[in-house]
Amino acid sequence: MSPTVTNESAFCAGVVDAKERCDMATVDITGTNFHTIYDYNVHMMLEGTLAELLDFVAPHIYQKHITTNTR
Repeated sequence: MSPTVTNESAFCAGVVDAKERCDMATVDITGTNFHTIYDYNVHMMLEGTLAELLDFVAPHIYQKHITTNTR
């Protein structure tokens, strides 16, 4: 179970709050999920800009894990 929310959930909540003219704030505590000790493997799927940035910053690490979908 992840202590974070999906981007879609945050944006949906933001749209509802904006429609209801409510104030909204989000907080990102960098790396908190990655400092957690797990007793199992964690697999992540990163898409779009974030995957491209990781490939740009450290291609020697991430390039072998990147696939593209050309529909």
